[in-house]
Amino acid sequence: MRMMHRPLTPSLPFRRGNTLALLGLLLLALSGPARATSDDVGKGPTKGPRGGEKTVAPEYGSPRDTLKTLYFAIDVYGQLPGRIDDAVACLGEKPQSHEEEQVAARLAIQLEAILAVAAVPLSNLPGESEGNAVVIYDDKELKIGLRRSADGRWAFDRDTIRHVPEMLRVVRARSAATEQRRAGLRPGATDPRTTLRNFLREALAGKYQDAAQYLDLSGLSNDQRRQHAGRLAHRLAFVIQRRGYLFTQEVPDDPNALPYTWHADGKGRVLLQRAHARDGRDAWLISPETVARADAMFAAVKDRPADPRYALLGKVVPATLPATAAAPAVDESVPRQFRSPRDMLRGSWRPWTTGRPTTRG
Repeated sequence: MRMMHRPLTPSLPFRRGNTLALLGLLLLALSGPARATSDDVGKGPTKGPRGGEKTVAPEYGSPRDTLKTLYFAIDVYGQLPGRIDDAVACLGEKPQSHEEEQVAARLAIQLEAILAVAAVPLSNLPGESEGNAVVIYDDKELKIGLRRSADGRWAFDRDTIRHVPEMLRVVRARSAATEQRRAGLRPGATDPRTTLRNFLREALAGKYQDAAQYLDLSGLSNDQRRQHAGRLAHRLAFVIQRRGYLFTQEVPDDPNALPYTWHADGKGRVLLQRAHARDGRDAWLISPETVARADAMFAAVKDRPADPRYALLGKVVPATLPATAAAPAVDESVPRQFRSPRDMLRGSWRPWTTGRPTTRG
């Protein structure tokens, strides 16, 4: 039996008055040519309607576009708070008052949190306008659908918006259970989403040696790790930015998930898998397979620009690795036999390999 719930969030009444419409048209006629906004930067000229059809804004032209718009708006909200308007537009009708804007912004944020728990792969969503309605997720407790409006834009349907409060309670319970499953794993690398997010955070800050802790370097010797870990992290971050924007909402956050491939092509794939550590604390890491293909994947994209979203944020990984980030600096004042655990072991056993141990008389 399906339980009916009273909506906890007030519905959004959207009314348009004839007086306001006439006033808007008058202001538009007197304003002259519109100036490009920050959202227009990097876009080609917008073509006018053809054959009587209304143009469709690319950010909402398909269910996939609408989810990308919502995800990016929430991702950058702290740095670009004005982008919350893009997220609100994903709800469909435009708020008509300041109070309605606040309610809509809160709903958009909550809806993104629900979708992040669902981890709906964007590649599974229609990339073209097909039909007028689609359900992108349905597991009986969570049901999320979108509908195309008369102007061609895809937005979340009213049934989805009406049930946001109930779905939010469900995802909170699921998140608590998932957090318990993370308890035995290495902090910061508990699941595919956390690992990818932390890897990119360190890399975009230019901390490639720190980013390398999220790579599975088991295929390298200790000396190779020290010399090449930072370079490999830099190149993989460079590759990710050239293959697309990382929408972490679609990446699984379950520590018991199957190995996860974020992107794959003929040059290699970005694969994450759970690695078993000797100390018993497993960790989700970027796989040895991906690490081994880092140079080949880098060569294939070295002349491509980064996804424009990273450029907008001013966080683009450069093609050239700074010399200071290539490998940890070696203090020349430290004797060679004390620079690493391996060197110390070698030094302690050297007398036994060169003859009888020396004694002091």
